[in-house]
Amino acid sequence: MINSATRAGPSLYRYGTRRFLSVSTLTDVQRKNSLDKLTKGPFAWKLEENRDAIKKTFHFTDFNQAWAFMSRTALVAEKMDHHPEWFNVYNVVEVTLSTHDCNGLSLKDIDLAEKMDKFAGERFLSVSTLTDVQRKNSLDKLTKGPFAWKLEENRDAIKKTFHFTDFNQAWAFMSRTALVAEKMDHHPEWFNVYNVVEVTLSTHDCNGLPLKVFTCTCSFFMFHING
Repeated sequence: MINSATRAGPSLYRYGTRRFLSVSTLTDVQRKNSLDKLTKGPFAWKLEENRDAIKKTFHFTDFNQAWAFMSRTALVAEKMDHHPEWFNVYNVVEVTLSTHDCNGLSLKDIDLAEKMDKFAGERFLSVSTLTDVQRKNSLDKLTKGPFAWKLEENRDAIKKTFHFTDFNQAWAFMSRTALVAEKMDHHPEWFNVYNVVEVTLSTHDCNGLPLKVFTCTCSFFMFHING
């Protein structure tokens, strides 16, 4: 009679061996095609100096966003049987990817990196500061007139102070704006005292003014006019 341990042995050996034999480091062609895409741009992955690995630091709004990102990644990583090396403090997640089975970068790392970029959100891939043409067309409209937004002197940002009849109006304005800001995943910096709301707009993801700022200013204007 063959016991369960004997039956399990060959099966476990076969699956374990297949796992180790099928993972190999990137070929020269794969390395060029895959890494060229991942390691370029303002939010790119970086190649490690003393190791065949890639590294990236993700910044989120708060701990909840960071943890949600890690949780989604963990489920995929477990399914892939390929787990990241990562370090988390509050809203920051530092990730290093390499494959221990082949002691270097494999296609698994490329696949997981692309998935992590996707989970982190399009803002890491598509948010960029205004072009010269966009800056001229958009800022010319916003920064002229008696109720214009003002450009910050020491920062690529715009600022405006809104005055309301009372605190109720000011809070209603902030509440409506907060709902739109959450939907846009773009949150203002603001300060409120009674009927006054001071707002500063910039985007931390690109360290400056992107187009989404101007979508946000349109909402501010409409909410202010409509009370």
